[in-house]
Formats: sequence, structure tokens, C-alpha cells
Amino acid sequence: MIYRLFSILNYAFAKLYFKFQWLISGKKQSFFFRNNVIRIGEIITKFYFFFRKRLQDSKKNTTFAADLWILTNKNTIFYINLKSENMKRIFISFLAVIAMVGMANAQRVWAYNLDLEESVGGLSMCKFTFVATANATTANLVFFNADGVEVGKVAVENVVKGENVVELNLDAIPGQGALNWAVELAAEPIAEITELTDESVDVFHFYLSQGVAINNSPESAHFGKIYVANPQVGADGLSDYTSNQERGIYVFDPLLNLENEPGYGYLPFEFSLGNSWDAIHRIAVDPKDGTVAFAKWDKEPFSIYAVSPDSLSPDVWWDNVVDLTPELNQPVSLCYDKEGTLCVLCYDAKGETSSIYSIYKVHADGTTEAVFTEEGWMVTGRADIAADGQGGYWVVTKATANNDPTAKLMHIGQNGIDFEVLNGADTLGMPENFNRAQLAYDMKRDILAIGGGGKVTLYNVAYDENGAPLMEKWTETPMFDPAKPAWNTDGIAFDYAGDMVVMSASNERFYKFAMPTDNNTCTTPAPKTQLVYKGGDETALQTTTTVEQTARKVIIDGQLYIRRAGKLYNAIGQQR
Repeated sequence: MIYRLFSILNYAFAKLYFKFQWLISGKKQSFFFRNNVIRIGEIITKFYFFFRKRLQDSKKNTTFAADLWILTNKNTIFYINLKSENMKRIFISFLAVIAMVGMANAQRVWAYNLDLEESVGGLSMCKFTFVATANATTANLVFFNADGVEVGKVAVENVVKGENVVELNLDAIPGQGALNWAVELAAEPIAEITELTDESVDVFHFYLSQGVAINNSPESAHFGKIYVANPQVGADGLSDYTSNQERGIYVFDPLLNLENEPGYGYLPFEFSLGNSWDAIHRIAVDPKDGTVAFAKWDKEPFSIYAVSPDSLSPDVWWDNVVDLTPELNQPVSLCYDKEGTLCVLCYDAKGETSSIYSIYKVHADGTTEAVFTEEGWMVTGRADIAADGQGGYWVVTKATANNDPTAKLMHIGQNGIDFEVLNGADTLGMPENFNRAQLAYDMKRDILAIGGGGKVTLYNVAYDENGAPLMEKWTETPMFDPAKPAWNTDGIAFDYAGDMVVMSASNERFYKFAMPTDNNTCTTPAPKTQLVYKGGDETALQTTTTVEQTARKVIIDGQLYIRRAGKLYNAIGQQR
């Protein structure tokens, strides 16, 4: 009776603590699933267990009993009640399964949606909020002075995947004067490349994806968002979902929540895009302001167009499309360099037997600068470009036909083409083909990702004194389908912490992969608009932004005020 009562109390505690929605209950030495929507991809993020051991006489058999509750990332709990003469072995085996499955949820940890609010009352307080991509083993708020020098850290306990809130007294914040801040998170190392997405989830399927890009600017209000280009209406897809999918741009947050209505992409309100895979061909994000840019190569006018990320929202019509390259002939691909300058690969001219392709920089004033031009170095406009962070570029081009050895990977440095690998060459473990010509470069970590052979292959890259690359194969993704090595790669992008997103139209999939790392640590700076001011004649905490200073809400003695330009106003505009 006591045993049963204890079990009930224990179960109730777990239910309250984890706020679960469904209970999956079990019987002695077995477990049954009341809700069968649990999938392997919805793996354990936390677990709570309590077990009691009743030892009988030492000469008798030991009876082992356990109650186990495991929380999934869908707020679902597995409940298992286990009793047997030999439960130790079974229990250990079960934990081993948990450990193996739990690896599927591992990902690099970082913070986004950093925000700061002030609350001034009897004590000056500051409320910091952020979203973490994974549970953190250690976490700190880091503070910097106006010169960018770190002045101290404040440890944060119990940082979990999702939203976190930290309230600090002004006195607990190190430093004086105007302070910027950042969130530093660390988690367990990741041993091997691991898929984070689940094939059974509809929104991870796209009929004809032709590119993907990620906003990696902490200064942007859309920091961390993932943009998928799906330019063609679904027809005869691999599922009912993709067969009826509309074209447009799809937006995910860093936790892979789709912001669109499922199956409906964002399209311009007054702007002509054909129903073609070249209509939104390659896609990139401006690191300065988060502008989403894409190559339109379906019909004239060919150009690079841009749209504000604010327009890619259920509440706003996409009604402001800007032509970034009106003077260029046929832009076929684009990227941004380390300084945030738009770089465009263009099909400049056609001849009878040859063609001229050029790389242009598009400066902030709209002027263009040709940085590399050569005839015959490419054979098709099905190509992709990425800046290397050293002043050079990586370019991959598709073959003129399938299995044609004209596809190649190239690096353009200060002396022109200084690295070249043809399709099918047995070099550095390169893919057997560069089908659909897709690559990405992680400038922060100097990692090159190449699509081809039904997978993505990754390389660590260094550069010699002339800027020429030195490459070493690092790892590769699993095959999209081992039976189909020719399946295409249709988009690659790295997120802020170095995990990778991959698109493949062949199997209509969106993938996210956690990349291996021994040092799963990342620091995200708050936007420069979120300054903390400490010191001077005022005892209250202030937040400031620019010279104009945007308004912020302040709570004083339970009343709402607005702080603007260092002054406080009540709800009807009266200065305090």
C-alpha cells in the first residue's frame, strides 16, 4: 500500500513538473503507447526518474522495481513501471537505448532573440531574455564597456532549450557606464554529424527547393531565421503535401518552427515571377540589414532582387521588391562577402562556342565592379558562389549534361583560378558529381561544404600566403538515399553556431544537421541598440540605443512608463 501511494505521489510530481499533455502508461515488464504520434525524431530532452529498491534477505533473490517518466520535446511522458527478478539488466539496456536515441537531439548551442527590459522600483533591476537552441551545461551573461573590452560575467543557472529569463539587480552587473552584453552558452560536445530533422514532419518537405539561406547577423531583428526558396507549384510530388504545395519563400525560426502557413510560401504582391525553378533560383541574406536577396533567372528582366524580411510575414504583403543589379546582364548566383558587400556571378555574353562569365561586387551606392572576368572558365549558368572571407571566392558549376565531366569546383583568389577539380576526379574525397552545383562556406570556421553524390561533403580549409586554398576532408552527411547516389543537393547554409541546413529536391527534403565539435560553446552579442547604462548621478538602470534613442517600456512602482531620450513619460505622455 505504501509502495503504491509513493508511486502515485511520484507520478503526480512528474506530471506537474513536466507539464505533459499525454501519458503513455505501462504495465509490469512492458510498456504500451496510448498515443502513437511519438516519433524517433521527437527524442528525449529531459527525463525524471525515481526508483525504489527493496532488498529482501541477502540470500534471496533481489527484487528491483522502478518507475520511470521520460519527457520528450513534445511534452509527452513515457511512464514505465518495471518489476522483475532481473530488472537490473533490462533497466541498464533501456538506459542504453535512451542514450543512443538522445544523440539525435544533440545540436550546437547558441542564443537568439536577445532582449532587455528595465524595471525601476525600490531596487534597480534589469530583465534579460533570450532563447537557447539547446539545454546548456554552463551559461553566462557577459558585459563589455564602450571599447568592447569585457568587464565581467554573471553566471546563469538552469538554461534550457527555449526561452530563458534572467533578472539582475543593478549592483550585480559588473562595470560602469554604457555597457553592451552578450549570452555565452556551452553544452556537451557532439561526436558525429547528426540529423536534427524528422522525415515524417510535413513542413520539412519541399517540392522543388532551389536554395536556402540563414540570417547570421545578431544585429538583425530576424537573426537566426532560415529562408527556403521553393519557386514552383507542387505537382505529382512524393506526397500529398508536396503535390499541393504553393511556391514562394518559406521561413523557419532557429528551432525549426515554420512561420508560414504550412504549404503556402511568401510571394510578392505586385511582382511577376514565373512558375519555374529559376524564378527564385539562389538566395542569400544581407548581413548588414537582413535583406533577403535572390536571383531571378526565369525570364527577362534577369536580375538580383531583394525584399525586406519584415515583408516575409503572415501579417504583411510582400509589396516592396528592389532590383539590386539593373545594369548586369544575367546574374545567376549571389553571395555576400565578409564586409557585407553583395557579390554576383553573371553570365555576361554568349558566343558560338564559348561564353564569358564574371564576378561583380555591387557596392552600397549601386555601382558595380568586375573583380574577375574570363571566357570559357564556366560552361553553364547552373552555378553557385560563396565568398571565402579572404577576399576570394568558391564557385561550383553544373555539367552541361548529367555525367558529363565538365562540372567543376574552383577557387578564385588574388591570382585568378588557383584551384580546380573536375566532376568525377578522385581528389581529396570529392563527390563523384557536383549535381545541381551547390556549395556553402562557413567564413567563421573556414569550412567548405560541397553538394554532390547524394550527400554533402565538408572540408577544413586553410590558405597560403597567396590566398590559394589548402584543403582537408573533414566529414560528410549520410546519403539522402543510399540507393540513389545521384540525388541532387539544392541548397546548403550554415547557421550562427556552425550547424548546417541542406535542401534536396530529389527527395523533397529539408535537413538540418548538427555538426561535430569538441567545443560546443557560442557567444551571441546583444544588438548594439541594447545598451545598459550604470553609474553617474542616476541610481536607476537605463537602456539606450542610438543618439535618437528609441522608446522603451519601464515599470516603476507597478506603473507603466515610457523612457525616451533619457526621460520618463506616463501612458498619456506626461513627463515624470
